[in-house]
Amino acid sequence: MFKTKSILLVDDDVGSLDVLTIILQHKHYQVVGVADANTALELLLTQPFDVAIIDLRLPETDGWQLLDKIRSHHPLSTIRTIALTAYYTPTVALRAREAGFDACLSKPVTKQTVKHILNQLRD
Repeated sequence: MFKTKSILLVDDDVGSLDVLTIILQHKHYQVVGVADANTALELLLTQPFDVAIIDLRLPETDGWQLLDKIRSHHPLSTIRTIALTAYYTPTVALRAREAGFDACLSKPVTKQTVKHILNQLRD
C-alpha cells in the first residue's frame, strides 16, 4: 500500500505555492516547495520524496520537461507525480496521464481536491 509522507511542490506562483503548502501541511504532510524545475530535480536527486506536484507552466524548464527528466533517472522513475495547472480541461488531464503523470490537479486547489487526488494515489 502506498503511503504519502513527503511531497515536493514545484510552482513558480508564490501564492499558489503558499496555499498548497498550507493545505498539505495541515494534512500532516512534509512539504518542500520550490519555484523552478532545476531546483526540483536537484532536490529529487538528493532527498527522498513520495510525491512531486508539478506545475505544468514553469519558467525555462516546464513541468512536462521536468517529468521527462524525472522518468529518465532510474532512481526517480517510480516517484508518484501530479500535474498542476490553472488551465485544466479534460484534454489536459488526459495528456498529463498519457505523458506519465499519475494525476492532474486544477488550480485553484481546494482541500477536498487535494485529499481526493492523494487518496487516489494510495489505491
